[in-house]
Amino acid sequence: MPDSLLSKVGEKSSFIILLCLFGVIAGVRILLSGLIVSPQIFEDELVYDIIARQVYNGALLTTHLPYPPWPFSPGYSFVASLAYLFSPDKYVVYHNMLAINAILTTSIIFPAYYLLKSVTSRGVAFSGALLVALLPAVTMNTYVLMSEALFIPLTLFSVWFVKESFSTDNPCRWDIFTGLSVFILYFTRGTGISMVIALVLTMAWLFLKGYLQVTKTMQKKLILIAGPGLLLYLMWVVDQLLMKGSLPSGYSTSYYTTLITEALTRNPVHLVYVFLQHLDYLLLGSFIIFPILAILAGYSYMRPAFGSYSPGQKEQIARSGSIPALLYCSVFSIILFLFTIAHMCNLSYEYSICGRYVDAIIPLIIIGGIIGLDRLTCAGDTTTFLKPALASLIVTVIITLAVMLPFAHQPNNNAAIFYLYSLVSGNLITLLSLLIGGVLTLLCGIVIRFRKGIVPYLVLIILLTLFSSVAITAWEIQTARSFGSTLPFCQAIYSLPGDQMGVLWDTSSETDGWDKMVYYTLKFWLGDRVSELDQKTQPSGRSWLITKAQKGEQVLSYGDYRVVPIQSGVVTSLPSS
Repeated sequence: MPDSLLSKVGEKSSFIILLCLFGVIAGVRILLSGLIVSPQIFEDELVYDIIARQVYNGALLTTHLPYPPWPFSPGYSFVASLAYLFSPDKYVVYHNMLAINAILTTSIIFPAYYLLKSVTSRGVAFSGALLVALLPAVTMNTYVLMSEALFIPLTLFSVWFVKESFSTDNPCRWDIFTGLSVFILYFTRGTGISMVIALVLTMAWLFLKGYLQVTKTMQKKLILIAGPGLLLYLMWVVDQLLMKGSLPSGYSTSYYTTLITEALTRNPVHLVYVFLQHLDYLLLGSFIIFPILAILAGYSYMRPAFGSYSPGQKEQIARSGSIPALLYCSVFSIILFLFTIAHMCNLSYEYSICGRYVDAIIPLIIIGGIIGLDRLTCAGDTTTFLKPALASLIVTVIITLAVMLPFAHQPNNNAAIFYLYSLVSGNLITLLSLLIGGVLTLLCGIVIRFRKGIVPYLVLIILLTLFSSVAITAWEIQTARSFGSTLPFCQAIYSLPGDQMGVLWDTSSETDGWDKMVYYTLKFWLGDRVSELDQKTQPSGRSWLITKAQKGEQVLSYGDYRVVPIQSGVVTSLPSS
């Protein structure tokens, strides 16, 4: 959208335009979610749904119902549990959750716009916000029941809140928003402790360097930042300890601390390999050109912070909010990246890459890159841009050639780079990276040289982003259909006589990984009616047994799977109706 058309647009009109963009994108995503007929990331989506159902039933607060024994934080499931308010039908509940996801993921357009608008023109801000909202990693998480649907947009909200909070010395609502957003990030994912640490370190640095002064007003401000989040956390801890006897365990802070310690004792070659893979993921996922632009922008903002200034001048620098926000997002990005490396180094995957763990960093890189492009364009400074950009392109290509995967390994875990793998494979990935990076670098240099054309340049990248998002969405629809092929089987089992009869899964008949996927699908759609049956667990009363073995008279069949009646551990024939 050209700047000339927006120069006279007021703040209220800008918000209406932004709201319309949000409504259109969220609406399209909700419509497309109707094509997603089944979860795809098992066992994770199943667990988040189980926790959501338990939260709806009262497991989160005020009851003795135990918290589900899985290693996931309840923040996302708490929001997803709202889907259970509107219908008891599981298929409707599932698509209500996807609709909630669409609203969550698309909401990232608001912090993206307001962060950019504070330092660029409205045209650039609208274009950049649209680019961020359409990022493939943001789009992909619309269609899966995963905590990233909340974690990624909330990360950007927290950066916006930090910037606004430190833009004034007076206590304000932004302080409360800052504290709550950081707490909810931690409540959503164990790695959210990165944001807590980053906020503490940022404030400590600002005080130590004299950019903030200890005054009564500042003390009130700190209470507003820390108080609400800390209060909610204490309520959570007290409830879990008093009502349930213990805190949930799993992907906690101590877990990731242990992982980092263990990772440092492992093979250093593997550690470097995993580090380079995820670094390359961020470079490619940020369309190669934005990381170096973001670094140049960060340098231009931080350089004055290390100069010699009077206390009054330092307070004025901090009051812009840009330096605190930059410090905050830089620190938590580094910590989040290190947590990811430690986690992946300690897993026995054939390929140790899971980009979705660092996807929350990519919108920050994009926004930082746009700010850097805007500053360089205003100055017409091609000299500052050209050499670092070419060096960055060469380094990215070398790393891609050395460590990147020859094929699209788990696209739902690495959505940000699927735009490459949807077109080519093998060593052609490196050549395509060089081509895209080279073209974007050249065009970026032209924009800076002639000091105009930022919005058309961003529109070009929006088209690339849109292509990537369409590609990953099409892949998700196809994958969901594959997993959804068992849905008629689930419906048939659900319709069997005896609503109170359990459904037992014969683990002894499992022969491959797909068997487990079928079990997870049954568990998702049929809930607590389904349980595993092995030699240690014998059934009591009458149940339906799902097995691949030929046992008794089958009632239903689906491929290799058969449903037979079982009573007190003895397979029987189905009673005649």
